[in-house]
Amino acid sequence: MGFLYNLGGGINQVLFIKEQLAAAHAYIDRNHLKVDKVEDDLDKQMIQLENAAGTSTFQSALQKAKSARRFVLAVAILIAIVLGGIYLIDKIHAEASLMKNTLNWVFENIGVATAILLVPFLLLIVGAQVSRSRFNKLYGKRYEDAWRAIEHKLGNA
Repeated sequence: MGFLYNLGGGINQVLFIKEQLAAAHAYIDRNHLKVDKVEDDLDKQMIQLENAAGTSTFQSALQKAKSARRFVLAVAILIAIVLGGIYLIDKIHAEASLMKNTLNWVFENIGVATAILLVPFLLLIVGAQVSRSRFNKLYGKRYEDAWRAIEHKLGNA
């Protein structure tokens, strides 16, 4: 059920982006703006419209959303590197039995180990939620604010 929900959400987002891109192109034509039309990237089109209007509402929200996504990716990669490194060292140097020693230490110091493991996973979960929230706001409130600012600045020109 979750797969179908995500698939439907993805399809709706693609349709929304295509519709908004067509609306942006119509706005450019209707107001005879000297802004290049971007065919497949709503973000770039909005940035160009904002640059023409002299605002940066959408741009700053997009930057924050991308930064949150990069943070989540960095934490996930860090976790994978640490876990993969322990596994590979254990496989390459089996006589050192790094995996066995690590697991023994974890079970002997369960409180400290839990805290050490909890921090990166909490960062990952919280970061993913922040990223999702920022992208939801980006194509919701921030997108509307950007259009309002563009129409205000370019409509009065």
